[in-house]
Amino acid sequence: MRRAYFHIPCIVGALLAGHAAAVPAKKAAPKAAKPAEQVAKLEEEAKGLQKQVDDELMRLFRYQVQSGVYRNRLAILQKEWQKLFAGMQASAAKPRLKLYPAPKPGDFVIDEVRGSDAESLEQALVTGNCKKRAGCRVWARISFAKDLVQKGGKFEYSAELKLKTGTTRIAVPTKEMTITGPVATVDLALDALYIYKGAYEGTLKVMYGERFKSKSFSFDLIETY
Repeated sequence: MRRAYFHIPCIVGALLAGHAAAVPAKKAAPKAAKPAEQVAKLEEEAKGLQKQVDDELMRLFRYQVQSGVYRNRLAILQKEWQKLFAGMQASAAKPRLKLYPAPKPGDFVIDEVRGSDAESLEQALVTGNCKKRAGCRVWARISFAKDLVQKGGKFEYSAELKLKTGTTRIAVPTKEMTITGPVATVDLALDALYIYKGAYEGTLKVMYGERFKSKSFSFDLIETY
C-alpha cells in the first residue's frame, strides 16, 4: 500500500508538466521608444513646422513689399492725374485773349456784359448762365478814354431784365463807381430780386455825366433756390 501512494504524486506532477508544455508562451510586449528617440523625433517635426512658418512669413513679406511698391506707384499716378486734370480745367476755363478797341477821346465803351453766377468776369465769359439765383449777377467790362481817366469822376450803371416769354420788366438798382483807370469791371447782384427760372433778356445802362451807353445781354436761370 505504501508504494501505491508513492507513485500517485509523481503521476500528477508529470501530467501538470506536460500540460504546461502544451500551452503556447505569451508574446513579449514591444519595447517602448527611448526618451532620446522621442525628443529627436519631436525636434525634427518642430524643424519642419518652423520651416513652413518661415516660408509663409517670407511669402507674406514679399507680398507686403510688392503692395507697398504698387501703392507708391498709384500715389504717383494719382498726383500726375490731378495735375493733368487741373491743367485741363485751367486751360478750358481760361477765356481766349480778346483785344478791345480803345474808346474815342472823351468817350467810353461797354466791352462785355454777361449774366452769370461765376466769381469773376473772366469766368463769366466762359459760363454765361446762372445755376441758381444765389450768386447770380450781371458782369460788365467798361473802357474809358484817356482824357476821361485823367479827368476822373464817377459813373453810374444799372440794368433792366425781362423774361424772353414775358413783358414784365424788372429794374436792377443803380450803383456808382469812381473812374480809376482805363478799364473798370463792375457787377450787379441779382440774388436779391425775386426772379423765376427761365431765359432772360437784359440791358446794361451806364451813365457818365451827360453821356449814356447801353448794351444788351441774355442768360438762363436754371433754378431759383
